[in-house]
Amino acid sequence: MFSTIKSLFQKNRPSRVNKLEAQLDNILKMNETELLEFSEGLNECLNLMEEEVERVKSKANDYPHAGMAGDVWFDGAALAGYGEALAHFLADKDFLAAQARATHAWTIAVLSVCAHYHHMVGPAMIANASIKERMGDLAYAKWAYGAVLQDFESILEYAEEDNYKPVGDDLTSLQSLECAATRLIELNELSGENGIAPSILERIKIVMKKEEEPEEAFE
Repeated sequence: MFSTIKSLFQKNRPSRVNKLEAQLDNILKMNETELLEFSEGLNECLNLMEEEVERVKSKANDYPHAGMAGDVWFDGAALAGYGEALAHFLADKDFLAAQARATHAWTIAVLSVCAHYHHMVGPAMIANASIKERMGDLAYAKWAYGAVLQDFESILEYAEEDNYKPVGDDLTSLQSLECAATRLIELNELSGENGIAPSILERIKIVMKKEEEPEEAFE
């Protein structure tokens, strides 16, 4: 049923999103030499991605605090995936500025339509903070790491109450929290609310020492 609904939205989604998907499919097959020769095409793809992300952001209606049209959600989720895929593809290549743009688009798309999914927000925020740090924008990086630290502590509290080691989405969220706390300590950014970073790491260590939940619990 869900796949049928998804297919319906995909058929009726803006042609620009379909065009972006086609461009991205082509780019992801290129080696670094081909990508260098296709720099204008890569820039065009990023421009289109950023424009579509802004369109989704403007129509997201402060989701999840208010309702949002289904097609906007599907477009936003697709754009988040496109941004993430392109960012990862460029990570081992000499395209830092392009990677930063893809990562930013990924983050904005996730925050626009999936802000209530910590396991999606965390990796995007950490990736964005990390690349901003590499580009010398330490102010933004510290802010982003701090935001994850504050917003994800509740995930840790939930894990502390559980009898077993976190897995799946909860583990992904805790890994984002652990990365944020670690980078704030390494950047010596521990003033104010960030002062909890060392204790956060210690609490995560304790949680990760718990025994794994028996497999029969998932049957």
